[in-house]
Amino acid sequence: MDKIAIPTNAKRCVVQVRHSHSVQEGPNESRTLTTMGQILCAAVAPDYEELLKKLTERFGAPIFASSQYPRALLTAFLVTGANQIVMDERLNLDASVKKAPAPAGSPHPNLYAHWKDEGLGVPQMLQRLAADPSLFGNQPVNEGIQRMEDFVLNAFPESNLVIAFDHEPAISLYAAKCGMVAEKLGLTECQAMIFFLDAAGNVISIEKFESKATKGGD
Repeated sequence: MDKIAIPTNAKRCVVQVRHSHSVQEGPNESRTLTTMGQILCAAVAPDYEELLKKLTERFGAPIFASSQYPRALLTAFLVTGANQIVMDERLNLDASVKKAPAPAGSPHPNLYAHWKDEGLGVPQMLQRLAADPSLFGNQPVNEGIQRMEDFVLNAFPESNLVIAFDHEPAISLYAAKCGMVAEKLGLTECQAMIFFLDAAGNVISIEKFESKATKGGD
């Protein structure tokens, strides 16, 4: 597990975890985890247990949250074993790079395929999208980022440690807005961004968390 640098002036911590491998077809309300996704959850669970122990020692007992979609909720349960997971609609971002329109004249069906053909990796794609969300087309990206910001800054004021399971590209887009370096944008399944906030509620640093089981993924 990576060593996480906790700022000395951090008063609050919000961990945003991308859900595990999921079924690709069907509506968000029914998509669940694949067998591979469930196996990955079991593989990363020990590293998350160690991370949560370290963060709990500093920030106190956590509250666990998830988007309302089954793939995120099941990931939360399998990774943490939490008895109570609060579903929060602010974590539902119905946007995808694969749903973004390709440029006019492109032979590809979407922007992801177009950029992939150009040789761009996911961090570079997210860097461009964060700089110009209009590239998502008519998807509600700006509204989703605002909801994500509201969640990170305001959710569960009774706790200084929140562990949330949700979706890309929302996590990376918000991390970019908070100043995350472009090279670290983009989470593979079960990776996370850790947001540290000061007493005034400002994001002061972001750490990318990678379990041994998730390192080296695309």
